Amino acid sequence: IKINFSTNINRSLEYYSGMVFNIKISKQGKESLLLSGGRYDGLLKNLGCKKETSAVGAAIDMGLL
Repeated sequence: IKINFSTNINRSLEYYSGMVFNIKISKQGKESLLLSGGRYDGLLKNLGCKKETSAVGAAIDMGLL
């Protein structure tokens, strides 16, 4: 299995405020997105929180494990 960590991506969603990342795996010539995420500074304030809060989030595809 080959694992590729990449920060050289562009997401058009406005709530990302910094680095975004993907982790892809290649197995038997097939590449799949395993994990994706990034920084969301200011997202909670945009959702109504009174205090600006830094955050990092990610999602993982458990079906690939």
